[in-house]
Amino acid sequence: MPGRVLDAVPVANGLTVERSDDTTQATFAFARARRARQSESLEQLWVYGGSGDYRPYLLAEAIVTHSEPRSGAHLSSLRSYVAPINPSDGSVAWYNARPLDPDSLDIRAVPDPSHHAAASVSPEMLTQEAAQAEETFRQFLASTEKLRLFHNGEFGIYSEPNESRQSFLARCLEEARRRVDDEAERLEGTFRRRLDQVKELSERDQREIDKDDTVPKNMSNEVNLAWGQRLYNMTSGKPAAVAEASQSPREGDYLEKIAMIQKAWDRELEGIREDLESKANEIEEIVVAPAGKNIEITRYLILWGAGLL
Repeated sequence: MPGRVLDAVPVANGLTVERSDDTTQATFAFARARRARQSESLEQLWVYGGSGDYRPYLLAEAIVTHSEPRSGAHLSSLRSYVAPINPSDGSVAWYNARPLDPDSLDIRAVPDPSHHAAASVSPEMLTQEAAQAEETFRQFLASTEKLRLFHNGEFGIYSEPNESRQSFLARCLEEARRRVDDEAERLEGTFRRRLDQVKELSERDQREIDKDDTVPKNMSNEVNLAWGQRLYNMTSGKPAAVAEASQSPREGDYLEKIAMIQKAWDRELEGIREDLESKANEIEEIVVAPAGKNIEITRYLILWGAGLL
């Protein structure tokens, strides 16, 4: 097939194809790569679009890794920022830096001829000042890219990275409810034994009444309590039995014992519930700042743009 040869000139992070018979430059998307050393000249790219003159900015991108050994949290995130460069002295204003997605811009390796570059500083000074600001970029990331975790020491649980406090609190309250259920099971075993002791005592009394010929037959059923119903009332949270509902003094005495056991059960379980819910709200905030070794700069270049910030 007929064709022609195009001159291709490789650049640091991509490829630019220039056609000699066409004023249009086609620029391929450049891949992220490890940034060149400061001793090398910084790459300069241009943003197409916008209005006004071209002004210099510093585009920096880094992989920030947060690590917290106690919680086991390990999170790596890609962060891209652009900061304005003073066109008169080349200083980089990191305090005015803003997050920026480079993929949302039309970035090319050659300037847009419709824009004029407004910068009085020499290209050498511009490159030198930008290169010297790399360590400041690391400090900027260390102070701004902090990971917040939450910790409940009583339950020994940590939040997931980027989990909100409200969501973590809900998990803590759920853990408290689970522990309350476990304690309720334990208490049920304890108070069942106490209730069995009262039941055995009443059955013994009933046998003695049945053996006593002096007791009228219509009064021999004084302590025949519905133990199954009493236990159901206790485990289902129904009101405690009261002596006034008894049919005889003996029965009233046992109902009072049952009521005391049930009230003690309710008080202990409620105390456990309040204690665990209080512990669920004891949340500590942990702020994890990335260490310098955990900041890997993957892109660092001068970006010319019109009205970029």
